[in-house]
Amino acid sequence: MLDIVFDGNLRTRAFHDPASGEVQLVTLGVDDEGFGVELGEDAYLAVDGDDAFAHLALRGPMGDLTLAPSDEAALAAPDTLPEADLAEASWPMGPEQAAEADGPVEGAEGAATTPSVVWRLDGARLVVLVPGTVRSQWARIGTSGLCVALDLERAEGEALVAALVHLDVTRDPGFAALTALMAEG
Repeated sequence: MLDIVFDGNLRTRAFHDPASGEVQLVTLGVDDEGFGVELGEDAYLAVDGDDAFAHLALRGPMGDLTLAPSDEAALAAPDTLPEADLAEASWPMGPEQAAEADGPVEGAEGAATTPSVVWRLDGARLVVLVPGTVRSQWARIGTSGLCVALDLERAEGEALVAALVHLDVTRDPGFAALTALMAEG
């Protein structure tokens, strides 16, 4: 498991390069130092030195996914979701990612503990699901348009990241706007 903190005081932005099909979800104002891990062939996740969510890169084909009606209802009115200043959880990792992280993964021998991500763009909304998790509780993180669903059922006493949704993805050919934004610091 990779510990991850979503901080509502930091601004999260999402960018999509239509030519490459890649999506970059970044948090502004995090430390440059940190840790990153490949989540299968089509995703990369990074946290800073304090475990704050820093970056999620999604590449490759979009997945065929369907949200449950209760999830769609929650996301249809994101302003009605509980707003969280801080959310702490663990990102489920399989044996391949654990080896990269130099740490043991509980239950790594089972296929259900080897999630990657499934994602799609829905207009200007990015939806990222972690297979094998249950979306028990949704919250909007700060005011930056990032919503997080936690799985409070699968790992006793621990919250797992089950889904991320960013409500405002910027169309950014060649990632020019993202590059300029990151250069500003």
